[in-house]
Amino acid sequence: MLDDERLEKLAGRVAEALPSAGRVGVAFSGGVDSTVLLALAVRALGADRVLAITGVSASLAAREQDEARTLAALI
Repeated sequence: MLDDERLEKLAGRVAEALPSAGRVGVAFSGGVDSTVLLALAVRALGADRVLAITGVSASLAAREQDEARTLAALI
């Protein structure tokens, strides 16, 4: 579990790696890694500057696509 100080450090590192102007897209599958990255990007830049992008293919079940969409909306 992350404490607030470590979470802020991670968010700061993400903010440093992202552009200071414009919007960013995060490849989002709904898995742990992309969920953490999306949440840190939103925390660092604000929800209005971050877009979750999920690739849809035959290998992605409709239920998983719906779950990813719901999770991204919560973040």
